[in-house]
Amino acid sequence: MEKAHKRKNILIKILKGTLISIVVLLIFMFAIPSIFNDFISQELKKGINEQLKTEFHFKESDISFFKHFPALTFSFEDIHLAGSEPFSNEPLISAKELGFGINVFKLIFSKEIEVDETYLTDSHIKIKKDRFGKNNYDVYQGTDSPIEEKDSTALGLNLNLERLEIENANIIYQDEDIGITIISNGFNYRGKGGLEEGILELGSRLSIESIDVVFDNIEYIKGKKLRAESFTIYDTKNLSINLDDNTISVNTLDVNFNGTLDVFDSGLAYDFIFKTQNGNIQNVISALPPNFTEWSKKMELTGDMNATVYLKGHSGTVPDSLKKERISFKAGITDGRIAHTDAQDAVEKLFVKFNGSLENELVDFNLDSLSFKLKNELTNGKLALKGKTDSLYVKSNIQSNMDLTTLNKILDLPGYSFNGVIFSNWIADGIYQPSASKFPKTNGTIKLNNGSLKTPGHPEPIKNINIEAVVLNDGNSYSESSLTIKKLNFSFLENNFTAKGFFKNFDQPEYQITANGTIDFTSLNQVADLPFLISNGIVTADLSLQGQLADPEGGLPQTNLPTANSGTLDIENIEIKADVLQYPMQISEGKFLFLNEKMAFSKLDLQHGTSNLEMNGFFQSYLDYALLSKGVLRGDIKLKSSHIDITEFFPKGENQPLPQKSQAEVTETKMDSTAAKETVVTAVMQVPKDLDLVFQMQVDTLTYNDLIIT
Repeated sequence: MEKAHKRKNILIKILKGTLISIVVLLIFMFAIPSIFNDFISQELKKGINEQLKTEFHFKESDISFFKHFPALTFSFEDIHLAGSEPFSNEPLISAKELGFGINVFKLIFSKEIEVDETYLTDSHIKIKKDRFGKNNYDVYQGTDSPIEEKDSTALGLNLNLERLEIENANIIYQDEDIGITIISNGFNYRGKGGLEEGILELGSRLSIESIDVVFDNIEYIKGKKLRAESFTIYDTKNLSINLDDNTISVNTLDVNFNGTLDVFDSGLAYDFIFKTQNGNIQNVISALPPNFTEWSKKMELTGDMNATVYLKGHSGTVPDSLKKERISFKAGITDGRIAHTDAQDAVEKLFVKFNGSLENELVDFNLDSLSFKLKNELTNGKLALKGKTDSLYVKSNIQSNMDLTTLNKILDLPGYSFNGVIFSNWIADGIYQPSASKFPKTNGTIKLNNGSLKTPGHPEPIKNINIEAVVLNDGNSYSESSLTIKKLNFSFLENNFTAKGFFKNFDQPEYQITANGTIDFTSLNQVADLPFLISNGIVTADLSLQGQLADPEGGLPQTNLPTANSGTLDIENIEIKADVLQYPMQISEGKFLFLNEKMAFSKLDLQHGTSNLEMNGFFQSYLDYALLSKGVLRGDIKLKSSHIDITEFFPKGENQPLPQKSQAEVTETKMDSTAAKETVVTAVMQVPKDLDLVFQMQVDTLTYNDLIIT
């Protein structure tokens, strides 16, 4: 009984002590904020205002242990931080709360305010950079030195951040200079770290409920969830960031990455490695745009997939030791299977293994294996490319006999459909070097029967696609090569087009070409981006061409094959875009007539910028000029124009073109010499050596800067 009584007394004492401690702690937690509220408020406001260039507003403030327990937190509520010039009328940050965690012991015993935690809650952050390089986030009063010794005695304030917590933020990053927009909703970040002798170590956790990435008006990421864990070392002395052992998750795909980023006054250098971790096809699909994510829910996607990507490079001005460029990658899929819930067949036994690198102009690519089965038909292949971009060793062996209609049912890609049967058999081995007229030994065949293609760009499909082509080379030179296009036809929007051709000896090609039909480039480019200069317009052809191109060095053809070119080519509302042109070239109409060595043209109505031209005449050696880089275009041209602005025909990039003028402005003579000096365009337009043309010209008005000739 006595022992039980002693235990009871001990328990009561412990309970009393605990209750007293709790009461004292509660008194302490309520008293400390009241005692130090004015002092903390004064020093924080003073410190913030002295370190910011722009206006900082808040509705009210509060101090408590309970908002972010157990930290003593001083909070500004309903805050608004304006952006820097020229965006001072727009908020950079607005938030429900901006809180600072105060070190209690230093506050009590040394009356020093040390902020080691920062909290931002329910915020909207918009970071902008315009096309002139001006930004809205230059709000901090910078110093000449990256690191400045803290004078805590002067302010009684020490910003030594050890923890940053952002909860439920919506962040928009907009850079018009490089054309990228990143929108993050439901952004949550918790980071720990410390700054010592210019070295910041920061461990962090990041989650974003939805992230969109738009680059050059193309959505690369839309509505993706993102999770990340990272440990970063930031050297403020050398402006270098070392990313060590970082893991990022996009939906269910986990990627580990590490590397370094060195930042300089006018450039940066990077060196990164990215690796998938325990990846599979399903995880990779989850990282694709939302329409493919929804598509994958109807798919059976199995198979392991692993990839490694290494990126090393720089932009701007960096030290010579960092001026290195390299991209390398390695990826593989094993035991893959792709099937649709509504399809009877499947892509089975999918196996892919490839690796490659690009360093300066050196290419090294190896598709070690590609194989899969579709309806018991095996597709398999290998491809190797090695050398410089202008001199490649090529080795390939690819065989396929695939029912595209069945594959279309299996994949059921959103917005896409394709049909037909394709057969391909390519064997090549040798050097491809155009400058030395070298071509790999090749035996290649491709056939597509009854094909069709529909994409999200246009509601109508390209139909009745039939292709049959053969490439042969029994040696290793251009002269031993031949291309036979036995069949090339399709129909689109009730327009039919058919062609066939034969080319022999790529040094001085013997050719036989026939083409008949209409191509609507305006609509066709909506179906798919075509590798042509023509972006809009209609071309109607009825051609028969036969002959051999001349020796580019000036000699005659090797054979006596007569030139027998005939037929017509009509164009309507053609738009041509080329890198060398300042503006798109508009051709409202034109007719070409082919008669042996000559190609006559009439009513060729062109518009380029404010310049307009009407042309009639003929060209000679036009195929030599179009197909051989050393060919010379000869001709006789009658040109008529109401206005030509010479500066508009300078190659793009060699000058700063003037703003386009109206026709009324062109005819007005301006004598303001000051304005002339400000708008003058200077460049030298050389006559190309591969043109031999005779012009008969009638021009009403010719302008060069402010010089007007009539």
